[in-house]
Amino acid sequence: MKKKFVHDKISIKELLLSKHCVFNLLLLFHFLLSKWKSSIISSYVSLMFPQRGKKVVFKSIPHILYPYLNVEIGNNVIWGHNITIQTVKGSKIKIGDNVTINDNFFITSLFGIEIGSGTSIAENVSIRDFNHIFKEKGVNLKNQGLEGDDIVIGKNCWLCRGCVILPGVTIGDGAVIAANAVVNKDVPSYTVVGGVPAKMLKQI
Repeated sequence: MKKKFVHDKISIKELLLSKHCVFNLLLLFHFLLSKWKSSIISSYVSLMFPQRGKKVVFKSIPHILYPYLNVEIGNNVIWGHNITIQTVKGSKIKIGDNVTINDNFFITSLFGIEIGSGTSIAENVSIRDFNHIFKEKGVNLKNQGLEGDDIVIGKNCWLCRGCVILPGVTIGDGAVIAANAVVNKDVPSYTVVGGVPAKMLKQI
């Protein structure tokens, strides 16, 4: 039987009264230092995103692939370490409220990408709304151009570790994308999909 995790916040008093007091104090200092560092980084990086809501946190400075950034960020959005972001003129990335994005996230857009409020994105997830065209034999791939379409991810979705979202996909509200899945077609709301390419595993 699976156990349900309930998160209880620990108080300063509990840390000090613990039998591992010295060790806990070191951990507390490390935690506070990390929060302070994160606050400075967020203040600096936030200047890069004028279309942002309140309490937007960046744990590290993201990699920007192109000097044109059109990203709209909602309230209470947390970005992890080693984030890569790209938009070009004419494209836009829109992030809803209360979205959590973990480390090594890659998002690049030539058209448009929208991520709904309450969605959680695990580590190593890739979202790309375009691909290379590869239709002509003997023609260099780089000379055949690019094609794609908008990506829409609904509210309260869970994108598990290492999944890939491909161009033109719409993911319904409350859907779960399993780890390492490659999503190349629409996903209905409240559905769990997995595999390469992703197929429906069950309904929630």
